[in-house]
Amino acid sequence: MDSIKSLMGGAANAIGAHKASLALTSKNIANANTEGYTRQRITMMSSTLGNVTTRRASSFRSATIQRAILGAQQSYGYQSGRLQSLQLAEPGLNDLDGSGVSAALDNFFSALSSLSNDPSDVNSRQSLLAQAQALAGAVNVAAKGIESARSAAEQDASLTVTAVNQIVLDIAALNGQIDKTPVEMGQAELIDQRDVLLNDLAQYMEVNTLDQDDGTVLVYAAGGQPLILGDDASQMTLTGGGNAALGLAIQKPDGGVITMSDPPGGSLGGIIEARDDTLRSSLDELDQMAFSLASQVNTIHSAGTALDGTTGHNFFAPLATAAGAAEALSVDDGIKSDPLLIASAGDPTLLPGDNQVLKDIIALQSTAVVGGKTLYESYDIASSTVTLAMNDASSQMRASQARLSEVTAMRDSRSAVSIAEEMVELNASERAFDAVSRVFDTADKLYDTLLQMV
Repeated sequence: MDSIKSLMGGAANAIGAHKASLALTSKNIANANTEGYTRQRITMMSSTLGNVTTRRASSFRSATIQRAILGAQQSYGYQSGRLQSLQLAEPGLNDLDGSGVSAALDNFFSALSSLSNDPSDVNSRQSLLAQAQALAGAVNVAAKGIESARSAAEQDASLTVTAVNQIVLDIAALNGQIDKTPVEMGQAELIDQRDVLLNDLAQYMEVNTLDQDDGTVLVYAAGGQPLILGDDASQMTLTGGGNAALGLAIQKPDGGVITMSDPPGGSLGGIIEARDDTLRSSLDELDQMAFSLASQVNTIHSAGTALDGTTGHNFFAPLATAAGAAEALSVDDGIKSDPLLIASAGDPTLLPGDNQVLKDIIALQSTAVVGGKTLYESYDIASSTVTLAMNDASSQMRASQARLSEVTAMRDSRSAVSIAEEMVELNASERAFDAVSRVFDTADKLYDTLLQMV
């Protein structure tokens, strides 16, 4: 009698175990297309026939792979942020269509050469004026393109910080839920949701995580500043802007503020690097080129003599400093109103045929007047600084994307739901459930028979 009761008890336990396994397998199948869902499995334990019990459901989650995904997301985000910001400046620096600064410099010096052949020719003077204005306009466009890209980058950085703050709050809230939710009540699904948010956060900025025994996670920014401790969330603030470099500050839940000294990484770091390093460097070089062009031409031109015998005329509007020179470059108002004021003669007694001033200005075409560089070389540096950085970001982004795909595939092979595998598991659990049910039915009949015999 006791043996039959023991058999029935073991069979009942096994029925419950296989029923739980069937339910969990069905849940896996239902979530096959749920982003970030990690398949789960119940571990069966058996000692004697029919005596089957279960352990807790466990997820096929790898902390090592998850950290690799976060690293790949951070790298991809960084290069993506760089590329996005640099692409906005590239059209204004592109000379391929023949309308850029290099072509405008060629046309300007060509017009000077034409006028030097006949300094008194009014049409040649009008042509030089037009080409000078076109050159100033091309430099202005290039500078405004860079400034526009820097302004857009600042706005993108601000929007990214807002997105980061919301994700941090959401992860902290999930931490609170995970801490209060038992494993059997869906803690694994909450952890899956949390990991999806962590992946999003890593694309925005570099983060380091530390898993806790209760299923929650601690999250730190680059440099070790805490972002999430349990269900406490810090918030980030963008500092600087305008002419100043961008920075980040972290406001802790207790009200304290930490200034981040390390680059934030992720797309936020890429945006800031593009704005405050690459684009700033390109604009500084362009400003220096424009300032040198205006000051060098004006020095030569103001010492020369115009057709009316007057002297002291600036060709370009004077620029006080190199800062902002590219966007401010323009032809002097006096020259624009009267091209006859273009100085051509070095010796007023040789008017109107003397072209020495024009020849001296033409010589600037091949003279190192911008910190040991020619005007062309300086502009090439301003342009290539952006182009080379953009090409590098594009190449690095593709490599990061390939790495991200690789580690994501590793995660999927371990953690994602395979419908075929789950169907096999479902079929096996159903057969086991049926078999144990028959054992239970047989034991129940034996028990009834024994009772009748008493």
